Amino acid sequence: MKILSCHIEAFGAMRARSFPDLNAPVVIVEGRNETGKSTFFHFLQTMLYGIYPVSEEKHPYAPRDGARMEGSLTMEPDNGGQYTVTRRLRSTPSGELVSSGGGSETLGNRDVPFMHISREVYEAMYALSLYDLVALQDKDKAWQAVQDRLVGGVGVDLIRPARSVMEELDTEAKALWRSKYDRGSASKKIAERLAELRGDIGAAKKRDEELRALSNQVEEDVQRSGDLHEERRNLRVDKRKIDRLAPIRERLRQIDNARREAGDPAELTGLPDDPGTDIEAIREKIEDVEKQWKQLESEHEDAGRILAAVEVGKGFDMDIRSGNPYDGLLRDRKRTEDDLKRAQGQLVEKARQMLTAAWDDRFADILAGIAPVALRERIEAFEDMQRQADARKQAEEARRQAEASQRAGEGRRLHADAARNASRSRAVIAGLLLVTAIVSVALGRTELAIGIGLAGVFAGYMAYQAWVQGKRVAPSPVHPLASTRPLEEIEAGADRRRGEVHALVDGLPIPESRLERPDMTLVSELMSLQDAVQARRDAQDRMAERMVELQATAQREQDRIAEACGVREQERVILAAQQHELEASLRAVGNDDLQQGISVAAARKKAYRLAQTLEEKMGTDFADEDMTEVRREIETLEREGVAWAVSDDSVIRLDDRLEELDEEIHALTERRTAAQKDIESFLKQPTLAALESEREQLRSELKAIEERHDRLRLLQHIVREADRRFREAHQPDVLRRASGYVQTITGGRYERFDYDEDEKLRVYEAGNTRRPWSVGAPLSQGALDQMYLAIRFALVDHLDESKESLPVFLDEVFVNWDRDRRARCYDIFSEAAARRQVFVFTCHPWLAEEMEETLSAKRIPL
Repeated sequence: MKILSCHIEAFGAMRARSFPDLNAPVVIVEGRNETGKSTFFHFLQTMLYGIYPVSEEKHPYAPRDGARMEGSLTMEPDNGGQYTVTRRLRSTPSGELVSSGGGSETLGNRDVPFMHISREVYEAMYALSLYDLVALQDKDKAWQAVQDRLVGGVGVDLIRPARSVMEELDTEAKALWRSKYDRGSASKKIAERLAELRGDIGAAKKRDEELRALSNQVEEDVQRSGDLHEERRNLRVDKRKIDRLAPIRERLRQIDNARREAGDPAELTGLPDDPGTDIEAIREKIEDVEKQWKQLESEHEDAGRILAAVEVGKGFDMDIRSGNPYDGLLRDRKRTEDDLKRAQGQLVEKARQMLTAAWDDRFADILAGIAPVALRERIEAFEDMQRQADARKQAEEARRQAEASQRAGEGRRLHADAARNASRSRAVIAGLLLVTAIVSVALGRTELAIGIGLAGVFAGYMAYQAWVQGKRVAPSPVHPLASTRPLEEIEAGADRRRGEVHALVDGLPIPESRLERPDMTLVSELMSLQDAVQARRDAQDRMAERMVELQATAQREQDRIAEACGVREQERVILAAQQHELEASLRAVGNDDLQQGISVAAARKKAYRLAQTLEEKMGTDFADEDMTEVRREIETLEREGVAWAVSDDSVIRLDDRLEELDEEIHALTERRTAAQKDIESFLKQPTLAALESEREQLRSELKAIEERHDRLRLLQHIVREADRRFREAHQPDVLRRASGYVQTITGGRYERFDYDEDEKLRVYEAGNTRRPWSVGAPLSQGALDQMYLAIRFALVDHLDESKESLPVFLDEVFVNWDRDRRARCYDIFSEAAARRQVFVFTCHPWLAEEMEETLSAKRIPL
């Protein structure tokens, strides 16, 4: 199987990373520390085997920024075709496998179907890092652990290694049956328990005798306690007549007296408890309603004055009560009026500055019809034509001046030409003199050479002066005219543009001097005047709005006042009716005398409330009593002539006897309770029958343990024999492959592996068959890494035999390797790459370049 490409949407710190070209036998993933090698390493395994752990909070590569884990991987199995697996983690993990033919399969969080071994075996054998090699070396019996993984976990999760099964069988058998000196075995514990039971059975027989004696004592105490309770119950019946019924009888008498004083309750229906106070309260409410009525009339007058002032548009300086709903509107109207006056003054002032006549409101319509954009375009057109005319005039003047200057400079140019010719002649003479001076020096005529040299220098200086004088005179240029159009045509165009500006502002008294040569200042002033007109119009609109608001508010107030007056009138009528009805009821009670009716009604209502209070208190104090039954008992006792007044001596004797009965009953209860606790304690202990039954059961269990111990030992022997046969079938192939790999990597230094009687892995040096090395110290770390890599490759070959060739992941496994052995390992990689895809992860650029050149590998930088 080959991995062709992958896309990481979100995994760890990686976001939206695509790796489209992974289709190579050897793929090198290179990146510095913390660039994502480990993330990419675990992403590939996750795509093949699913997302574990399945919780975002627990997954080490869940994105920290809240993104959802998601990615896809495209692969090609050995039998051809292409498949793409997509996995994502939301609330639960999900996965889908899509083939190139269009078929799809829902994976959930299961492995892709091409993985013929479990995730645990794959991580241990196919996905190797430097830590995996070191961890395997540090374990005891490392080779045994590898074999157990091979035997017990080749793609079957439910099968455990045979060694662990044999150890568990041995542990269980020892726990069942060991030597007589071992107190922890089950057989020893049963024997000890049987010895204890012999003493427990004797004690149980003695407890049975004591239990019978306690049961007889409890029965006698119950009989005596019943007799005492009967006597106490009779005495309490007598005492109840005094302690219970007498207070209730007195309370009932008080209630009857209060009801007689209250009279017929129907006559008091509708009357308050304090009629005088209620009548006074109704009168005060009527007075309050009348005051509110007067207040509403005052508010109605205020609203009428506001409406009248709005209709005439003035008269707002009126006396209106404070706290009225118009204060804010009136202040706002005053501010708006001030704004309007200010806007009018500003408009008049700006008109005075710009126009020759005083402001007239008809100018507003003219200003509204003038678009500043159109005025600006016409002024710009005029200014452009005017600039052309001015430029034409300046060009003609410059041409006239240039022609005069040209005639004056013709003589200077002839003089300059003569100076330049003289400069060239003098330069030739200076050169000849200097050459002659050099020749004289060569001939030894020094004095002659000095004289000729000085003459040459002077001639050169004169040539330079002539050259400078010639350069000072330059030809005078003749400037062309700025435009070919006639000046009259340009000025006519400017007059036409000026007329267009005149036509646009026609009707406004603008000074003629401003229109003779109009500029952009005219646009600014006109726009300022338009803004002033608009400001005054806005102030007028706001003033109209404030007047409408005042009118609407005053109208709403009048409507509210009218409605409130109706409500107050209704309240007054109702209160008057209540007063009349109450006074009529009181006069009926007091024989047409209002004050007497108030007094009589208050007294009867007070008696009625007292009766109710006494009944409620009796219901609370005697809540547990059935008052109907109590009344019946009282009536019965009264018919029998019971004297409700009892002497103190009789009460004292009755209480003393009740106290004696309580003490005796309490003593009997305590003795019975103690006896019952002893009985319960005896009953909680094992009975004789239960102990004898347990003894028989333990004897049966001891026999069953002996039989199970023998079966476990037999099963342990069978598993050991099966494990031996399996190892004989598989170990030779793995050891042969591993021996070939280690021989290639070490250049023949080590030639084969085997294991000793303790199943510890050993390696043989070439030519030394007598004393092998144990795979561990003192071998170097590099040699150990190479040996365990050879073993892992052999195990991978053995596991993939006749099955899908799964890719191998190697993370920094060459850290401790030298160059020669690393190069020989590349030969193994080349051979392995013919059968399976190899991924190598490294942070060393030199190693990535070396492998890329040696293996023609695909290099993926992170």
